[in-house]
Amino acid sequence: MSETDVPQQSKKKKNGCMIAIIAIVVIAILGIGGFLLVGGLFVTGAAVAVDQAIKEENRIPEEILPLDGSTQTGEYKITVYQVQEFDSVGNEFYSEQASEGATFVAVLWGYKNTTSTPISAFDAPRIELISPDLARYDPAVGASSALASTIDGLNQKALSDINPGISVKTVDVFEVSQELLLQPGWTLLIKADEKVRMKLN
Repeated sequence: MSETDVPQQSKKKKNGCMIAIIAIVVIAILGIGGFLLVGGLFVTGAAVAVDQAIKEENRIPEEILPLDGSTQTGEYKITVYQVQEFDSVGNEFYSEQASEGATFVAVLWGYKNTTSTPISAFDAPRIELISPDLARYDPAVGASSALASTIDGLNQKALSDINPGISVKTVDVFEVSQELLLQPGWTLLIKADEKVRMKLN
């Protein structure tokens, strides 16, 4: 072998090493890119699912049922017994006064588990008050508790499951502007396994 052959072999070895390194780097980049792509698709899918859940949570049904009588959803028989206004609620030991220019709207209502399995109290129906311009009102917790302390026969489940055939009777109180409440078109939104909207005035 001549002396001039040695550098050529070294060059070939160096070129081979460089090609191997470049191939490894390219594979690594492609692998990271693929991982990021899959991760991005997963994150995008999760974001879409969350967005759809929020839209469903905020959706208000267009159909409005009459307030009197009961209605059946997939899991519950829901009944609104009475709606009444108060300036104050409670008794001498525990009471709440409506703010100036406001009134309390008390909703006595209930539901029955019509399925064959227990339902968690955390999945129990809840209600909101909906104004004519679709503003949403949550119950006033203090006022609801104050009024509940004066009503016999309530059996709201705080933590225990609602077994098949069990009926729950409860009351929720909403604080609303008296002036706004004079406008027609107020509704109750009952959020159970299905949403039910009922005409209030």
